[in-house]
Amino acid sequence: FGGSGTSNGGAVGGNVNLAADGGTVRSLTSLVLNANAVSGESTGPTASGAAIGGTVEILVGSDSRSFLDFERLEAHGDAGSATSLGLGGVNVGGFASFRADGGQYDGLALILSADADGQFNQSASAGDVSFIMTGGEGAINFIQAAANATGGDMAAGAASPISYGGSVEFRLIGGTLSAQSLVAAADGRGGDGVDGLSSANGVITAGNGSGGQGGSLLYSLNGTAEVAIRNNSLSASGYGGQGGFVDSQGGPVVLPGGGGDAIGGQVNVSLLSGTFGPGNFFVQALGRSGNAGRVFGSGSFQNLTVPGNSPRPSGGIAFGGEAVVRLGVGTAGSSYFVDSTASAGEGGQGFAGGAGGDAFGGLSHFIVDNFDAGDIFVDLRSEGYGGQG
Repeated sequence: FGGSGTSNGGAVGGNVNLAADGGTVRSLTSLVLNANAVSGESTGPTASGAAIGGTVEILVGSDSRSFLDFERLEAHGDAGSATSLGLGGVNVGGFASFRADGGQYDGLALILSADADGQFNQSASAGDVSFIMTGGEGAINFIQAAANATGGDMAAGAASPISYGGSVEFRLIGGTLSAQSLVAAADGRGGDGVDGLSSANGVITAGNGSGGQGGSLLYSLNGTAEVAIRNNSLSASGYGGQGGFVDSQGGPVVLPGGGGDAIGGQVNVSLLSGTFGPGNFFVQALGRSGNAGRVFGSGSFQNLTVPGNSPRPSGGIAFGGEAVVRLGVGTAGSSYFVDSTASAGEGGQGFAGGAGGDAFGGLSHFIVDNFDAGDIFVDLRSEGYGGQG
């Protein structure tokens, strides 16, 4: 935990390791492993300390006597900050991993995260999460792997940095695994603009939303693994921040903030060898930019003419990412929804309204590689929806 002050202190998470290697580890309740980092609160005007998440590693060893039994197991290498009005550094997520080389592991829920939340006026970059299985027998009802980034709130006049989703890897090489649901995400979300105010006593200018870009997500079945996961939700999407709103209380003209841009990331699903039971795949590399803010409140502006040199707030620009599914093995009855759609933000409304954002769909691929996939359902989308002006 970083200290607070005119220049806030940074923080770096450490290392946490849990291993069941030739023996038994059993938790009858929730077990939480944290290597998080939280930077201090800054009251100064210049960039200072950042938070960098640490490393958490979980291992089930190759020895056949290795046994990990849990109800809910969490591993976090996140980065965040205390509430801050100053300008801090860029927070960066750490590393969280689960590896099974043999033995046995059973649980209701496994949660892995290397998220990053941005400081005021700053972006964030998520870290890396991995689930690797080379052997053993596993049964987990719910698995979540997250490397998401969310930018901090943006003041008026601030630069518009991009927050980046991290990296998630789900590699199935050997052994067996059964699960009901897997939710994996490497999303990047821009920060929202601060809200503005127009009153007889003063004016606060609204901020623009910042940009968000999806990271990378790999889901690989390549070896001798036998896997049955019923529902697989996989996302590496980008989301732009919302422009700040304006509370009108009878003062001069104050324009809302514009929406942040969005860029989708990359999701690669590669089921090449081994066996996979019937399952549903929801694969997304979306780009959804932010809407411009709006004016609300009980008062009316004294002057409804926007100066000619004042840019009207517009919706952010959106770019879809790349979503790929390649099948070398599979099971009849499976469903695949693959989406790289871009949806642009709306402009403001009324006299303060601006243009809607442009949208550019990404790339959605579905490849069956030299085998009979049987009766499966496939839905491919790569659409572009421009924002309303």
